[in-house]
Amino acid sequence: MKGIIILFTAMLLSSCSKYPGYKKLTPEIYFSLKQFGNPGKKLVVGDYVTVNIEYRTSKDSVFFQGMRKVKLNTPADETSVDHCFLKMNLGDSATFLIPASEFFNNTLKRSVPEFIRDGEMMKLNVRLLEIQSEKEFQAEKQLFLTWSAELSEYENIILRKFLKEEKADIQVKPEGFYMISVKSGNNRKVLKGDHIWVHYEGKFLNGKFFDGTYRTREPVDFIYGNQFVLISGLEQALAYMSEGETAMVILPSGLAFGEKGDDFGIIPPYTSLIYTLEVVKIE
Repeated sequence: MKGIIILFTAMLLSSCSKYPGYKKLTPEIYFSLKQFGNPGKKLVVGDYVTVNIEYRTSKDSVFFQGMRKVKLNTPADETSVDHCFLKMNLGDSATFLIPASEFFNNTLKRSVPEFIRDGEMMKLNVRLLEIQSEKEFQAEKQLFLTWSAELSEYENIILRKFLKEEKADIQVKPEGFYMISVKSGNNRKVLKGDHIWVHYEGKFLNGKFFDGTYRTREPVDFIYGNQFVLISGLEQALAYMSEGETAMVILPSGLAFGEKGDDFGIIPPYTSLIYTLEVVKIE
């Protein structure tokens, strides 16, 4: 009986009274495991993970949803988002409470958006979909780099093939990207300051998927003009679009991730990308 009481007391203490239903992961991060996955597939520093991830304010307002692939690093400090991923197994779903300012400044390397208050905690809802070791990821990347040696020629082949089969009207925009109309909208244009909902899918020129929202069936929503959300080419492309419109956008690397590639090593340097964009709703 005494042992049961001790165990019950330990269970009570393990739940954080400051945030009911959450346990402390570090002095700055709290977590709540929502769904168990495969306990045999444990993450280690250096692995690459593919996750469905959702950002929410402390009042539960969603301001980002999407799929991401990231490399796990040794946590730099007690607010590092790497603590969150390293806590998970393949197939797990969890919610993490993390200081918003540290997440934007240290992880995203961007300024904190205006709607986030000083000292506010934000929620990260994460589902771990795939784990790749460093060796597996580099092997996949090397295959792509081998192919990308003929990138310019292959891009022209794709464009010619698309024109021949779809008879598409490719528009060359002054900013330097290519745009193909797939579906017309209602002529209500996207304007700076609008709250917009967007479905997107990003692919390499060889057709390989790397990011998007269609698989989760939930568009991303954000205030258009907030620079922390989009790469410059997508920001510029949306300015040409209206509510209900779908377009294919081909971005040269200078309007995507440039000469360095992305921060996580997923997009190589000097890589052109294809995005499908759908403006679902404007407010």
